[in-house]
Amino acid sequence: MGPTASPRRRTGLLYAGLVVFVALLLFTARSIQTAWEQRVDEARAEAVFDLVGQRTPPRPTEAPGAMAWLRQELTRYEPRLAGDVRDRYRRFAAAGDRVPDELNRALLALRAGALDGASAAAAASAAKSIITIAVPLGDVPQTSLREQRVIVIAGDPLAMTRRRLRDPLDVLHADARARAVAPIVASAAHALANELAAHPLPGVPGAKPPRPVRVYAVMEDASLISAPAPDGQPAADAAVRELTLLSARSGQPAFAPQEFFFRFDPNFSVQSQSSYSGFYLDLGGRGLVSTVMLPIVSTLGDRGVLALDLAFDMDWREFAAGIDGPVVGAAVSVADARAATWSALGSALGGDGPASLVAALDGLAARDLQGGVPADIAPLRHAVVEGAGAVAAFQVSDRIWLLMLFPRSAPAFPWTAIALLGVLLVTLLAGFEFHRRRADDERRKAERALAEKQNLLNTMQVPLVVVDPNDDSIVSSNRAAESLGIRAGDRFADLVAADPDARAHYQRMQTASAEPRRAYGVPVVVRGDDGAPEPRYAVVRSVAVTAPIEALAADERHRLGILFLLDRDADLSLLTREIEHDARHDERRRLAGLLSHGVDTLARVLEHCLSQRTDTADAREFTAWLADYVERRLAVTAWLLDHWDAAPPTAHDSIVDRDQMAATIARFTRVFEVAARDRDLRARLHWDNGTLSAPLAGAPIAAECDWPAAYACTAPVRGGVGLFLGEALINAVRHGRPGSTPRVSLVCDRVRRDVHVTVENDLDPGAAVDGGEAYGGIAIMTTIARLFGWRDVAIGRVDRRFVVSWRMPASVRGQAGEAE
Repeated sequence: MGPTASPRRRTGLLYAGLVVFVALLLFTARSIQTAWEQRVDEARAEAVFDLVGQRTPPRPTEAPGAMAWLRQELTRYEPRLAGDVRDRYRRFAAAGDRVPDELNRALLALRAGALDGASAAAAASAAKSIITIAVPLGDVPQTSLREQRVIVIAGDPLAMTRRRLRDPLDVLHADARARAVAPIVASAAHALANELAAHPLPGVPGAKPPRPVRVYAVMEDASLISAPAPDGQPAADAAVRELTLLSARSGQPAFAPQEFFFRFDPNFSVQSQSSYSGFYLDLGGRGLVSTVMLPIVSTLGDRGVLALDLAFDMDWREFAAGIDGPVVGAAVSVADARAATWSALGSALGGDGPASLVAALDGLAARDLQGGVPADIAPLRHAVVEGAGAVAAFQVSDRIWLLMLFPRSAPAFPWTAIALLGVLLVTLLAGFEFHRRRADDERRKAERALAEKQNLLNTMQVPLVVVDPNDDSIVSSNRAAESLGIRAGDRFADLVAADPDARAHYQRMQTASAEPRRAYGVPVVVRGDDGAPEPRYAVVRSVAVTAPIEALAADERHRLGILFLLDRDADLSLLTREIEHDARHDERRRLAGLLSHGVDTLARVLEHCLSQRTDTADAREFTAWLADYVERRLAVTAWLLDHWDAAPPTAHDSIVDRDQMAATIARFTRVFEVAARDRDLRARLHWDNGTLSAPLAGAPIAAECDWPAAYACTAPVRGGVGLFLGEALINAVRHGRPGSTPRVSLVCDRVRRDVHVTVENDLDPGAAVDGGEAYGGIAIMTTIARLFGWRDVAIGRVDRRFVVSWRMPASVRGQAGEAE
């Protein structure tokens, strides 16, 4: 644009260019986002294809990739439900150690039936009644590793499968175990049927309630006894069908050995323990099922699991329609599971399904015609179509199959986004060049302005330095800075006083931040008037260099700093005077609070004992202990004053055991007995309204100790535990209800390895508890507990009692001379 262009036109063109740049930027960002989402979808399709391409699981009890995908989609189906149905679906779909609330009555019926069945089995064994174990019914196939039988309980046939046994004696033992378990299964099945008839289950996820498929028991010897649901057919036919399902896949495990079985406590508590499997695809062909489990023990002592399989109805067509792309699917109906070949599934789908799925099924149908129809009747069919992807067929109910196609695709390279990024790069480079030229002009202006300011600073004798924040080196300095010994090439951090806190503060202030300007104070060591180094306190004003300054050899990487040196006596004393006064006042308050709590009380008791004329061995021993305790308390008070603000843990140099605590309580009991006999002493101790103000019926303290001698606690200072316990006891006696007896409890927890100490006393209804002093009794006790590392410290009113409790970590001491 020529220099003759009007300012309005020039401004309008600049804004127009800005609008074009922003529009291009938004379009490029949207293109990148679209390409990214496409790549994510394609990568997801590739990952899902690799997942479902797995034909065989790593272990027999794990689901293959297609089954894992179905479980994930069942979880994602939940947001499509509404209200209460969604919450109920979530509870039924998730596995856990407790059953959903809607199944609690069914679980109780199973437990009650199991107990009744166990009682019936015990009665039959006592009466020497024989439960019939029949040969297989009909044309049930026999596998090479397992055998099938029918157990008849009061006319009800039960299906049984177990390992094939060769030894006749093993067969007799296995039959006896089966006769002990069969009544439990039969009784539980009848109890469940009665319960569901009286209280039907709610519908999940549709309106139809879940229906029972079978009640069965899996024992430790891998035997399985099942009571299948009749579903409108004779019981004998249901048993034959159940044996057919159990023996249909001889090369793979039956439906029972899932990974959620036998995850129970070894105690096998039938009354309390249960588990729930959540949704999974039934290997017996009953579709979407879940399992309720509880442990059982037969009359012969065999342990096992009693389980209930529930089948759920779902709108599978809606389920298939809601699956996110690029995976596509549909639900079809096939009458006979044995006839559900790829050809039959493709015919049931017809031409109404997704085109890619129809084409894949046509290819699999042609493969069936060439290679023959497979004999597998598994509820999960799986095949890979070359060039299309993987196809999985799930038998989700007796007749309905869910067909899914997992396409395999390669991500496309976003050439459009790359081209737009190139345009954006050229635009940015042009903008950078434009701003660089403007910066050169501004730099020259800044240099002229800085030269004027530099002359002014030299006149004012203000130290000015330029520092490179990358290595903290001084780039340049003015004459005033050089007179202080600050020269180019030195490190500014070396001028900071050798104080860790000062240098840490300087490093924090040197960290890059969003603020271009900053000011901070730091102690430095500079050259004095006599040329010797002297410590001074400086206020540093630091700003970022925004444009090169040739006169100072500074560029955009550097920071410009101005130092203002303060006089210690004239300037800093105004700031530190009030701080020093508050610190000394706080130390005096802390010392007064520590010395006034407990020491004056025990000193008055010691004075009282020394003034007595009783000269017995017991009195002399008690007076000597009291004097030693006062001295030790002063030592602990000095330690506490020195460590008041320290951070735990602290080194422990004292051991406290049961006998020492018992002796401490006994000594304090003696102190309170002395005060109880002397009214004048109680008045001097301000105990006129405490527990000792009324006649005592027994000892002034009730103590309870459950502390084995092998356990001991440690403390960082000798006498600290006694000081804490003494504060609690004196507080209980001083402020307790007249005539009441404070209680002390020491209980050792062998599992948690700690000693739980509790001191409590009764309070008058109107009694007030003062805990607001910064260095009062409660503050002292709280500080001791923190420094000693105690847990669960509680100090305060509980109803009409004042309770002080804490837990001291304990350790076990070995016997003397015992090898480690």
